Amino acid sequence: MTKFIDISTFYDKIYVLVFGSYHPKNKPYLENLIEKLRNEGFIHTFLANEIIKIPEDTPIEEREIYVLNEINKEMQKADFNIFIFFSNNDVSASIELSNLIHSNYFLEKKATSLVLLSRNVDAFMLKALLKKHELKVFYFHYYIEIYQKIIIFIKQNLINILRKS
Repeated sequence: MTKFIDISTFYDKIYVLVFGSYHPKNKPYLENLIEKLRNEGFIHTFLANEIIKIPEDTPIEEREIYVLNEINKEMQKADFNIFIFFSNNDVSASIELSNLIHSNYFLEKKATSLVLLSRNVDAFMLKALLKKHELKVFYFHYYIEIYQKIIIFIKQNLINILRKS
């Protein structure tokens, strides 16, 4: 007999890490997205700046490297890594995305990484990088599409994560 599992009972065990521009125009959308995902049951959903805290005794010249190393560790731990590029051409998440692509765990994380790219972003080299590494990309016009696509993506890939654990 086939046993059906309610995958929503696992939402609170999933770690989702979201990267995007903290530009004043975009940050409210990112914060709203995080809140919606948490309300959906994905309580371990974070923006990178929520989880990475620089120790006060870290020398100024070492802070950037510290943050990059911590982001690297968190991306490796996350069940899903989501990268959002908005229409203002601020491609700040490209640093984190590049870090993931060049990591030793990229192949393990590739299937659960999603890039959401505004149709207004004209970033030729970024698009080439995404195509070269065959990452899942969704182009959006409206902010609501970001939330909808992330929910669908997580639900579609959750079964694979549960099989591994």
